[in-house]
Amino acid sequence: MHMLELNKKASMNFLKLIIASACILVATSGKSEAGIIAFEPLAPLTNGSIYTGHSEMGFDITSIAGEWRVGGSFGNPIPSIYANPDGTTPTFEIDVVESNGATFSLNSVDLASNNGASDYAFTGYFGGSVVLTQTGSITPAPPFQFYTIANTVSPNQVLDRLVVGVSPVNAPSSFNMDNINLAAVGAPVPEPTTLCIFGCVTLAAVSGGARRRRKV
Repeated sequence: MHMLELNKKASMNFLKLIIASACILVATSGKSEAGIIAFEPLAPLTNGSIYTGHSEMGFDITSIAGEWRVGGSFGNPIPSIYANPDGTTPTFEIDVVESNGATFSLNSVDLASNNGASDYAFTGYFGGSVVLTQTGSITPAPPFQFYTIANTVSPNQVLDRLVVGVSPVNAPSSFNMDNINLAAVGAPVPEPTTLCIFGCVTLAAVSGGARRRRKV
């Protein structure tokens, strides 16, 4: 009897450990890192070298339209990425996703349009559907003067993908992008949540059964 009771206690402790682990997973899964993608990993690269993408702050950033280059001489602060209008590419785009597929929201992006105007577009996705659209113009300014373009449409919108696009309008010599400011948000993670709930119900049932047996 004594050995049987020990085995029951060991099984109960093991079940509690599984439930605790699942609940911790619920609390930490589906959440991205908050931070600013400042293109810091590009600092050692040569100014003007082709930019195809990189990973930073737990996010994967990829060039998906147009030819972007490393801005090793200009930034807010240095480095940044930039593009030179080629007369054939209507929109230059950067794609941003969290490395583990978690969700996030957009705060702002720093943009510069040098010696001529450009238009920008923020397009946010969740589950394959567009849930955020913001467009506007980047004021032409002295070369390499950056403007922080805030997400004024829906700053709390949950995203799992962001596309930032820039389109030349008034023959700018180039345009730069820097400091993609993102915020961490949580998202439901059904599998661990279900396990946590099931474990709590199971633990309650087992504990109740054990108490009834002791009373008998």
